[in-house]
Amino acid sequence: MMNDLQTAFGDHLRFLRKAKNMTQEKLAEKSGLSVQYLGDVERGKANPTIAILEKIGSALEVSLVELFDIEDFQAHSDDLRQFVQEYVIRADSESIRRLYGIIRIISS
Repeated sequence: MMNDLQTAFGDHLRFLRKAKNMTQEKLAEKSGLSVQYLGDVERGKANPTIAILEKIGSALEVSLVELFDIEDFQAHSDDLRQFVQEYVIRADSESIRRLYGIIRIISS
């Protein structure tokens, strides 16, 4: 159970870091932690303390609440891809137009 949580947290941390266009090296520099340690956290191999989590959150400019918001993130990319495909198949023309607009915005 704990290992699953650590892995999910690590995946979410990687997602947040990449969403901020930040490399592990840049996050290490901003947080004062080593690249190796951050890599271990992202792989679910390390169990960071509250003090370390505060450093990571501060470096990413996210709250601890946001750092732990992993419930919705736990779905794997294949599951998300399947969900999107099924949504598009069932969507009406207006929904597809809106979805297209969103994709254009986030991909630019």
